[in-house]
Amino acid sequence: MAPLQYPSYGLALRTLEHIRRAPRDAARRARAPRALRDSRARVAIARRRLAAPRSTPAEKLFSADGTRVLVPLAALLRLTVTVSPHNCLDLARAGGLEQAAWLLRRALSLLTLESADECAPAAVAADVLRVVGAAAAASPSLCESLACSEAMRTCVPDGARALHLVQLPAVVEGALHAIGPLCGSADAQAALTAYGAQLLLLRLCLQYDFTVEGEEHAAEAEGSAQLGANERAVLAVGALRALCGHARGASASERAGAAELHGGLS
Repeated sequence: MAPLQYPSYGLALRTLEHIRRAPRDAARRARAPRALRDSRARVAIARRRLAAPRSTPAEKLFSADGTRVLVPLAALLRLTVTVSPHNCLDLARAGGLEQAAWLLRRALSLLTLESADECAPAAVAADVLRVVGAAAAASPSLCESLACSEAMRTCVPDGARALHLVQLPAVVEGALHAIGPLCGSADAQAALTAYGAQLLLLRLCLQYDFTVEGEEHAAEAEGSAQLGANERAVLAVGALRALCGHARGASASERAGAAELHGGLS
């Protein structure tokens, strides 16, 4: 697997850390300007600052300059962990999963039900969710660390929240790829169940349409949104199975998820 391993996570993560610090450094410089001799100039600068619209840390992160780096950086992380599971372990050793969790939270904070599918936060969130899923599937110990680590604990509810963004198919697919592997941890199962992820998954399952399946409909339905919905429904079935398990031999977390699902249906 050596030819498939990516050796430069340290450089990639230092780049991300530089982007994280840039808005804070700029704000610090703005709060401490050089001494101005003219007091009227100080007043004018203060008025301009008060009149300028305030931006959140996430908005500063996804500025034009930040976006040019963040989108290909998230794609790089996704591609490297997809091509080789060993890269997930290397990324974890370099502290990249904590950085990914931070980046995911910032990206999702900018997404709403009105967000466009081609916006930069959506592309970053979709890629990072797949990174989380690949890492959780790489090894049981890594899955447990994803669910239990303080820095990574936000990934579990964030994965469930992403299921609400139905107008962003790539983000929903990324969340579905993350939820199934995360259910390898009982703590993650409990957190997802408490959030109500089973009902969100069920909603995606019910979007399956059999009428567009088969070769006779493939040509006319090519490019249709329904084909994409069918693919997400299949992924949702797998995630729901991982979350709720089977009645026979199910764990306590799986039984809780199944009970919540049964209560929602009844």
